[in-house]
Amino acid sequence: MITPDLICTIKNISERTILLDNGQLEIGKSDLVVSVGNKSFTYDFNEFNPIYFIYTDVYEDPYAQFSIPVPTEDLEEAILGEDLELQVRAWNTMYANPKELALIINRILWKLEIREDNELMISVFTSHFDQEGILTEKVLDKYRHLIN
Repeated sequence: MITPDLICTIKNISERTILLDNGQLEIGKSDLVVSVGNKSFTYDFNEFNPIYFIYTDVYEDPYAQFSIPVPTEDLEEAILGEDLELQVRAWNTMYANPKELALIINRILWKLEIREDNELMISVFTSHFDQEGILTEKVLDKYRHLIN
């Protein structure tokens, strides 16, 4: 944790108190009190947002869940379904493995309905799949106007 007055390590976090290396941080209704040793520092919420005091040297990708591959047997249902997170994961899975998934990709693209809200996305993916050389003539004909 880094505040304007000190740098210290957070040891434990509970509902209202955060234990520090050699002190504690207490969260009040309008302020934050950091006590370390025999010193105490008060930070008013109107002046300081305590979230900016917390730092880590461990990077966590906030989009990591979108990189979790969808099993091959679930791709079609995921793309054609309503779960947006699952759709993103399925598209990312197909984008990363176009040659291995060519048959499924062509089947999905043939069934997929082009709408105003998905036209740009489909254009990006079909252009990629075309560059990979995996699209069938039937699918190419359907999406030719979208392929760059």
